[in-house]
Amino acid sequence: MVTDIHLYTDCSGNGKRYGISGLMVQYRGQKGEETRFSERKSLFQINEDLKSSGPGSISVGETYAIINALSKLPDTNGVKVSVYTDNLHAFNLLNGVSVPKTENLKKMCEMYERFKTLHNVEVMWIKAHVGI
Repeated sequence: MVTDIHLYTDCSGNGKRYGISGLMVQYRGQKGEETRFSERKSLFQINEDLKSSGPGSISVGETYAIINALSKLPDTNGVKVSVYTDNLHAFNLLNGVSVPKTENLKKMCEMYERFKTLHNVEVMWIKAHVGI
């Protein structure tokens, strides 16, 4: 039985070029039990190079990586989907703390709200480069 789905995303940029990556891992086990590392299964990985035609940012790329990964989710049947991001602005956007200022970010936030109604999604901020 699937007990948890974890999504890790990251984005890096150089000028108008961005690279996004994501890894979604599905854990199997009994609810309430610690899931052993050997019981994990990688659902998919995303690796894309993006080119911004206008002003872009790492936050836009990170938010896109999250939305892209969530769009690939199968029916989760209420299983918790934990999204981990090291980008505080993307975290604040998706949790309604920050207001999206560009049309792209507004659309992504709207898509995220739809995913939240379909899945039990929680976005969490983690400090970058701390071994997680």
